[in-house]
Amino acid sequence: MSIKKYADLFAKVEASEEYLNEMAIIDFTEDIIATMERQQVSRSDLAKRLGTSQAYVTKVLRGNVNFTLGTMTRLAHALGAVVRVHVSPRGAITRWMDSIDGATPIPATFDFSGQENILPAEYAVSSKSDSENEPIQAVEWGS
Repeated sequence: MSIKKYADLFAKVEASEEYLNEMAIIDFTEDIIATMERQQVSRSDLAKRLGTSQAYVTKVLRGNVNFTLGTMTRLAHALGAVVRVHVSPRGAITRWMDSIDGATPIPATFDFSGQENILPAEYAVSSKSDSENEPIQAVEWGS
C-alpha cells in the first residue's frame, strides 16, 4: 500500500466519531493517572475512595467502561478534582491553565491533530522521562 493510501486511511479514521471518542477517553484516563501519581494515590486507594473494587479502577484506567459525565465526575471528585468540558472547532489548539490558590499557572497545550503537550518556547521543558513511554513533562514556568 502506498504512503498516500495510508495517509488517506489515517485521515479517514481520525475524522471518525469512534476515533474522537477513544481519544477523549485516553485524554481523560491519562489525566486521572497523572493526578493519582501527583497525589501518590494507588489503584487500591482510589477504589476505597470510590467504594468499589480495584478491578473496576483497573478497567476504568484501561478505558474499558462506559464513560458518562457522571462517571468522570465521580472519579475526579474522588481525587479532589473536577472535570472541565470544552467544545472547540476541529483543528483548534486548546490551552488549559490550572492555577491553584493564586499560584502562577503552568500552561499545557493540547493539539488534537495528534501532538500533545506543546508548550510555547518561553516555557522550560524537560526532555527527561523515566521511560520511553512517558510524555515529556513541563517544568516550572520561567525556570
